[in-house]
Amino acid sequence: MNGDDTLSTFFFDQLTGGLTAGPVVSTGGQGANALAVHPSGRFVFVSHGQSNELRRYGLDDAGVLAFEAQTPVGGSPVGVLADPSGRFLFVLNHQSQELQSFSVAAAGALSLVQSVRTEVGATGFSLMRGAPITFESTTGYLTKTTALAIDTLGVSRDGGLAFRSTVSSFTTPVALSSDSWGRVVHSASSTGSFVGRFDVASLALQSSIASQGPIAMEPLGRALFTTPNSGASVSAFPLRRDTGDALAGTNLFLPATALTVKADPTGGRVFVLSSSTGALWQVNWNVQSNALTLDPNTLSTPAPGRDLVVDPFGRFVYAATTDGSLVAFRKNPDGGTLLPVGVYDGGTPTQLSIDGAGRSLYVVVPSQNAIWGYAIDHVTGALSPMGGSQRSEAR
Repeated sequence: MNGDDTLSTFFFDQLTGGLTAGPVVSTGGQGANALAVHPSGRFVFVSHGQSNELRRYGLDDAGVLAFEAQTPVGGSPVGVLADPSGRFLFVLNHQSQELQSFSVAAAGALSLVQSVRTEVGATGFSLMRGAPITFESTTGYLTKTTALAIDTLGVSRDGGLAFRSTVSSFTTPVALSSDSWGRVVHSASSTGSFVGRFDVASLALQSSIASQGPIAMEPLGRALFTTPNSGASVSAFPLRRDTGDALAGTNLFLPATALTVKADPTGGRVFVLSSSTGALWQVNWNVQSNALTLDPNTLSTPAPGRDLVVDPFGRFVYAATTDGSLVAFRKNPDGGTLLPVGVYDGGTPTQLSIDGAGRSLYVVVPSQNAIWGYAIDHVTGALSPMGGSQRSEAR
């Protein structure tokens, strides 16, 4: 979905991880702002915040989109979400302050089931399934930045919505996530004051930790690592195995301001990228004492950092910097410390992501309105541009 109300298709190569641009279609509406792909893979629904409508596109086996129908919705829709069963679609409308549920017919046609009032400030809606997977167990969570609250809504078999409870939240909740077992919900604040853990059944706040910046989970769920916004430190909070509650943490001061923290998937270490210098720190974590120690081998990037990502197997680390560079590092198999691999042209990189197999690195490049893809050498960690993009290799 693009800023000019067009919808782009990309084809994903499962062998190489490469992305190939496909057809671009005009949505015909105004203010396209969110989309949802139906679980069947046959339909794509796009919400339009200015023309107050939902547009449905058919998606064929070749990935080609074709406009099929439009459905009026409430005022200024800001989000659309498909139920995992494929039977219902939910639309959150900001101006008219309502959440609408629609039933989805076999051919994709929508029929309004119910509309419920959300109050001022509704910003996001998420669904979570408990176990066993039955539609009766589906629960919706609604964040409201103005009311500073999280609502719990029950979703019935026919798609009806009913408010169950409302709990006060900390400042401006803007994001929700649930664990894989359907036990807890985590809510984050846009002001970054802290992250709370909520019980699913009651949505009561169970615990919280101060976190004025990014957070990273230890791969085995034994600790939570945080860095403060505009602060020069990193903290580690041990987590109770039975409840997930954070215990008293330890803090390590760093030589300069930290931007973000990422955990080593192999455990025992985190990587911290600086926002004020070109430093990449390796911080060791002791699981027994929760102590943090700074590795003396501080690595350098050409400029202050923008984002950091670690491959799923902990072999390679990649940093995006403010001068447009992508910097690659690989782990020394002997001692585990990082070694430089190379510096690459990243355009104006702002976000980095690696596929689950660790074969491809994707870079968001706002100045080009594009996502750039790089193939990752599985031995050295070196990057090679994919898809014939006009950009240089190592420099």
